[in-house]
Amino acid sequence: MFRKRGFKEASKRYALAIVPLMIVYALVQSFGVTYISTHEVSLPVKAAVATAVALPLIGVVFVFWRHGEETEDYSRQQQLSQMAEATTWTLSLSLLIGMLEAYYVIEDVPLFLFMPFYFVFFGLAVLRQSLMNRRTDEE
Repeated sequence: MFRKRGFKEASKRYALAIVPLMIVYALVQSFGVTYISTHEVSLPVKAAVATAVALPLIGVVFVFWRHGEETEDYSRQQQLSQMAEATTWTLSLSLLIGMLEAYYVIEDVPLFLFMPFYFVFFGLAVLRQSLMNRRTDEE
């Protein structure tokens, strides 16, 4: 689907795509929260602001996926493995939290927090894989 590139070239394109998306996210989030908190707004306006805030973050997820698609086979396999591990942990956490909520052990947890949880788990998967590769290289 995407032209295969080296890891460095794909990473450069990744950074060039992520930075503008995060700037848009920060601006929309800042202005949206300020506007909604200082004005009486209708539900459709709130929905539009929430959607506008979410869209750059959705873009980040797709850029993240594209980065893996554009790299060579070894890097892609590593990234897909890390993404699968992060997904497994995130789904497990969401199931646990959902059950705790269902049995009234905890209050509702905002669903949007699962995206940061995913990226924390992804970082831990990268760290775990790096440590495992280092240990294998030493043997």
